[in-house]
Amino acid sequence: MNPEEQLKQQFGTERPFRVPDGYFEQFASDLMSRLPEQKAQTVQMKPVRRTLPWLVAASFAGIIIFSGVYSYLRQEALQDPAASLLAQPATTVHGDEFEQAADYMMIDSDDMYAYLADY
Repeated sequence: MNPEEQLKQQFGTERPFRVPDGYFEQFASDLMSRLPEQKAQTVQMKPVRRTLPWLVAASFAGIIIFSGVYSYLRQEALQDPAASLLAQPATTVHGDEFEQAADYMMIDSDDMYAYLADY
């Protein structure tokens, strides 16, 4: 004997819970009669909520355009590396500028030798 038949023999097939007759036909009207009356409120939308989807769309469009321009310029630089090196301005550091920077950072010659010894 399987467990289902055993349970049917022990407890029977009668359902223990009952719903009153016509309960679901009158349910909606009973529920609505129990609710308190409330006046509907009108809510004004702020302009930000109206323009937010447009701002998000414009941001995504800007990101896509920026990434396209960046990849195009990067691709050109990779195709001709000499041209990209020539496009950068050459900078030279004069001794006077180096001395000013060393004075600003309070580095003396002993510190410089110690830093260079690490390399």
